[in-house]
Amino acid sequence: MPDHSHPTAAGSYLAGAVIWSTLMKESLEGNTFPGGCEKPLPPEVTLKLQKAAWDVTKAFFRW
Repeated sequence: MPDHSHPTAAGSYLAGAVIWSTLMKESLEGNTFPGGCEKPLPPEVTLKLQKAAWDVTKAFFRW
């Protein structure tokens, strides 16, 4: 973001997806929640972020 302190809506969504994947040991892929920001993320963006979060989490923990 312009203030160089806060993440974008996509960055926040990605962080949340990684936390979910880590705690629940499952993917968010297919979840239809578009994020809680004023401008919801498009479905194709949320799906890519969900997949990225799961891929990174699996690789990190070697699941």
